[in-house]
Amino acid sequence: MKIGENEIFFTDTGGDKPALLMVHGIMMSHAVWKNQVTEFADTHRVVAVDLRGFGASTTTNPETTFEEHRDDLIAIVDALGLRDVSFIGWSM
Repeated sequence: MKIGENEIFFTDTGGDKPALLMVHGIMMSHAVWKNQVTEFADTHRVVAVDLRGFGASTTTNPETTFEEHRDDLIAIVDALGLRDVSFIGWSM
């Protein structure tokens, strides 16, 4: 998904189920959630994101702030029309 000048990668199991937004820790990618995505996909719509500059996502600014990451996540939630999202993450 293009957000500004950056391409933000995410996986989405789709469907009309309660949403889980999974965000990796520093120096990781969406791939760390592989087992959890598989486990929760039957009961939840699972979205696993690569933050700017990590995994398959790009960044035009290597000094990305937490606020910019937050804004990217909000843009993804809004673009996918997710409501009552449970956020799962660690590290940062």
